[in-house]
Amino acid sequence: MDLELKIKDLNSSLVKTNTVLPEMTSIILLSYNTLPYTKLCIDSIRQYTALGSYEIIVVDNGSVDGSAKWLRTQSDLRCIYNKKNEGFPKGCNQGLAIARGTELLLLNNDVVVTPRWLEQMKTALYSAEKIGAVGCVTNCCSNLQQIEVSYQSLEEMQAFAAEYNQSNPQEWKRSLYLVGFCFLVKREIYERIGGLDEAFSPGNYEDNDYSLRIWEAGWSLLLCKDTFIHHFGSMSFQQSEDPELQKKKMQTYGQLGIRNEKYFLKKWGFSENHASWTALINELPEHIVKGAKILVSDCNCGLALFILEERYPSAKIYGITANRQEARIASCAFHVSYCPAGKKIYSFLQDKYDYIVLTEPFKGKENVEELRGFAEYLADGGELHFIWNQQVCKFSKVDLETYR
Repeated sequence: MDLELKIKDLNSSLVKTNTVLPEMTSIILLSYNTLPYTKLCIDSIRQYTALGSYEIIVVDNGSVDGSAKWLRTQSDLRCIYNKKNEGFPKGCNQGLAIARGTELLLLNNDVVVTPRWLEQMKTALYSAEKIGAVGCVTNCCSNLQQIEVSYQSLEEMQAFAAEYNQSNPQEWKRSLYLVGFCFLVKREIYERIGGLDEAFSPGNYEDNDYSLRIWEAGWSLLLCKDTFIHHFGSMSFQQSEDPELQKKKMQTYGQLGIRNEKYFLKKWGFSENHASWTALINELPEHIVKGAKILVSDCNCGLALFILEERYPSAKIYGITANRQEARIASCAFHVSYCPAGKKIYSFLQDKYDYIVLTEPFKGKENVEELRGFAEYLADGGELHFIWNQQVCKFSKVDLETYR
């Protein structure tokens, strides 16, 4: 066979390698000096995922702990071997570029998957055309994706998960963000918006960024609260036998978070801060009447609105913000109005609400007239919730009319 024919055959085989395979999920893992966790993760995928329904792509980021040597002995894996640590976003993008699945799953290598994990997430993913990505819950995570667990071993964990993992559409909740430890995306999303933003390398905030890009492109995100997997948590940063090295790694991780938060703020024009509204919405009644209208003033990019939607599925949720970029993103999921900075927010309201939540704290009596401005938009029996001198307050329209 001449050289030209050999090259033609090689190119043909590469095309076949990257051909999309229907009903297959591409599971993309990154490996960096955490071989024991990588083995646990891959073994759990093999055990708890239907054979033939997935491919595993491992991107090794220049490990020196024997990871590459072990990976080369695993005939069912597709691997990429980087000479150095390229970081999480770039490594994921390398895996995404060769993935053949109709779904693409970014999965941390420090997780252990569980019975029915993938099939339940896929059921949620394809439950509606405009769902772009789904995630699940775990024992160690941010973004309200963490649940309380009591198991003491992986064996107990699997027993817990076998009982917990029962597909239930009532437990699928819309979410502003999904954390990247387990992020299942339809291929068409990747083909439309591309891969992760590598400016966040070596990692942190790239999953928040990708979540917002999915919303911005017209799809929604679901958190599958009916599906649990175990997550050890940031092992590439945490694992070290040397206390000083451990301390240095965690300092680096913290500094990285600060740097990437600044980049996120520059890119999107906002950074979520929910210290005040968390206390406020926790003071709302446990039960409200069906169809009640709730307005959140200064709703940021909508995280509070998603929490309220989950808590009160029969309510109508609204928001208003003085940040145009926040309003643009939050409007992808809710009815959110934009109020230009310097204007009285209540002057842009056109409806009556059963509950109005003001997330901007008030400090003194000079704010009473502003509070009364909002009170005009309370329905009969409605409540205004706000923070005054670091205290959560609840006023009715009558309270505000008579307050001096």
